[in-house]
This record gives sequence, structure tokens and C-alpha cells, in this order.
Amino acid sequence: MPVRALTSSLCLLPLFVASAIAMPTAPETAYTFTRLATLLPCQPDITTLATGLGYREVAQTRMDIDYVDIEYSDESDQSRLTLAVENTPIGAHFSVLLDIPETDQAYADAIVMALRRNWSLPTPVHMQSLASGTAQFWKIGLPNGTAQITVRHDNLTTQISGILEPLARGTALPC
Repeated sequence: MPVRALTSSLCLLPLFVASAIAMPTAPETAYTFTRLATLLPCQPDITTLATGLGYREVAQTRMDIDYVDIEYSDESDQSRLTLAVENTPIGAHFSVLLDIPETDQAYADAIVMALRRNWSLPTPVHMQSLASGTAQFWKIGLPNGTAQITVRHDNLTTQISGILEPLARGTALPC
């Protein structure tokens, strides 16, 4: 094999390896989010599931005693998972956010359809007055409370978030 051909094939090898790590389909991503959101507000359970799904912790943010989040990344760095708790005067807000960059509106729409199928949801409510992008949401009952589930797409990024209604101070967590 001539040196030029060998060099060219070695240069292309990273491209083939990179393309072998495929982004999860929208239904797979929606299923992952469904499993994670269903565990709210149980951070240890979500961490265990996220680790089992191939996510690893990459950062933590702590602001005073009122806000903490943990950020995870999947094995291929194609999505970020953020788990947060914020203490407010009306109670503690627990949330989970799945952020998938390099996606288009069709990917976000497929996530909406998959979430509707996973949770038997009605047509979503569209958020109004967005400067750009789209967002749809539902209020649904999860095993440990009511949550607002939002699918947002903007700037080639799809975000799926679940925010549990505030738990009153002193409420024992079901974990």
C-alpha cells in the first residue's frame, strides 16, 4: 500500500469512528427522559439510573444553601442531563433537564410525539411570546407529585425539562 493511501486512510479513520457513535433517536431520548422524570424528586435514584444509562457527572453548582445542580454528560458527549433543587419561600423545586444539541425541529417534534405516547398525553399547549424557537408543555401527574413537562427547540438544541411542583418545607422525600 503506498504511503499516500495509508496516510489518507488513517486520516479518515477518526471520521468513521465518530460516525459509528450515533445520536439516540427521539423515541429513545424521550424514553430516557420519561424514566428520569418519573423518579423526581429522588436525586440518588436519578443518579443511579443516569449512571446505568451511561451518563457521568461532569459538574456541580452550589449557590448558598438555596440552589444545587449536578450536570451529567452521556458517553459520547451528545447530551447533557442536569438535576437541580432550588429552595424557595413556597417550597423546594426539583427538576431534571435533558439538553440535546445539534438537533432540528423535526427531532423536537418526534420527542413530543414519543412523550405523548409514553405518558398518554393530550395535544401539548404551545408557549406564546417566544423570541425564537418553539416550546410545548403539559402539566402531568408523576408518582411523587405534579410536574410541568416542557419540550423546547431553539438554536439547533432540543431541551426536555420536568419541574415538580414545589414540595412544602419539611415534607419527607419519598426516596
